[in-house]
Amino acid sequence: MDTILEVRNAHYTYPGGVEALRGVSLKVHRGRIVSILGPNGAGKTTLLLICAGLLKPNRGEVLFDGENIELVPGIRKRIGIVFQDPDDQLFNITVYDEIAFGLKQLGLNREEIDEKVHEITERLGIRRLLGRSPFTLSYGEKKLVVLASILVLDPELLILDEPTANLSRQYRERIISIIREYKKKQRGVLIATHDELLALEVSDYLYVLNNGEIITHGKPEEVLLMEDKLEKAGLVPLQEIILRIKRITGEISS
Repeated sequence: MDTILEVRNAHYTYPGGVEALRGVSLKVHRGRIVSILGPNGAGKTTLLLICAGLLKPNRGEVLFDGENIELVPGIRKRIGIVFQDPDDQLFNITVYDEIAFGLKQLGLNREEIDEKVHEITERLGIRRLLGRSPFTLSYGEKKLVVLASILVLDPELLILDEPTANLSRQYRERIISIIREYKKKQRGVLIATHDELLALEVSDYLYVLNNGEIITHGKPEEVLLMEDKLEKAGLVPLQEIILRIKRITGEISS
């Protein structure tokens, strides 16, 4: 497989002595969706920041296309990251300006920018929002605007931190559809989540992170059957997920 990102034995300790990652290794391939599943405080966001080249591990290395990520020319254009809270990435007056911002930094002319902005907003179903202030939007709309501002740049690796957290079913399903569509373009996708069902739905490969360490990894349908390891991390095994779904749909009584 064509490996786009590889993390080798990454360690990271924050100032003050908080150890966030302890010897983490993982791979992301083009045309594949990889998820990092773990509870809050497991180190998922720290790992994503390292994968995006925004944090440097204290020990270990990060390779992008086989090269040290710090030495890759134009790495900011090749990796796109969407944080959990969309307000962390919104800063322009209108939705149009928000989505066009990165394209302007690349030096595209107005006609090219208009074409790309209209194309991505049409695809994500948010074209009607272009003249609005991003700060007046609903949480789900903000998520889609931030995602559009990254996807319009067509990064080779898309990194998503808790992409469906706190979303309604409608927006959750739309985000999942967008993620799957992006994978089909032979792009790499890396997701951090505490949502076992999301990990099962979209992932080609799954890593479980707990207390800064990868405790198991493999195909999601296999990993989610490992009850002992999942319960140790405070996660829900597949059998329990199925029971919960059946209760919700009324197939069994509680």
